[in-house]
Amino acid sequence: LAVLAVKEQEDGDGGSVFFAVSGVDAGIAAALELSRLDEGVLGEVLFERRARRFSSGDGRATGLPRGFPRFKFGVAAPILSLSNAYGWLCLADKPGGHEFGSEDEQLLSTLAALVGRVYEKRSLYETALGDLARLHAVMELRKHAERSAASLADSLNHNARETVRPGPRGFA
Repeated sequence: LAVLAVKEQEDGDGGSVFFAVSGVDAGIAAALELSRLDEGVLGEVLFERRARRFSSGDGRATGLPRGFPRFKFGVAAPILSLSNAYGWLCLADKPGGHEFGSEDEQLLSTLAALVGRVYEKRSLYETALGDLARLHAVMELRKHAERSAASLADSLNHNARETVRPGPRGFA
């Protein structure tokens, strides 16, 4: 069983959690909902920013949602970039029924670190696209303001020439 959970970009509401499960019956997976990343063993993995192996009878003590299939052994790693913690990656019940070892923990840590870098790059890219769109909008407003100012200047120059015209000869 594999579980990925990350916080999505924060809007005004503080963001939401993206949650994906593999190796679980589709009907069960569709019913699972996760709204928090900071609960149970998985919350500790995220807070401490380090991987951990654990054993559990059910998913709730780990921070997984109610209804998650029971499992014996798990390993989890935080999804990190150099500056942010985004979520966690969790594996449960290694094939063959064995506990996860230190090699499994290290491999998952490496994978989660790569996911963290990709997630950060995607977030930075989306931020850059938003900044670019705002810059284009400002540039369009500036062009419009420049055209309006030029039009106003032409109008004022025309009115000034009309007002300053000399009168008929012989009049002071």
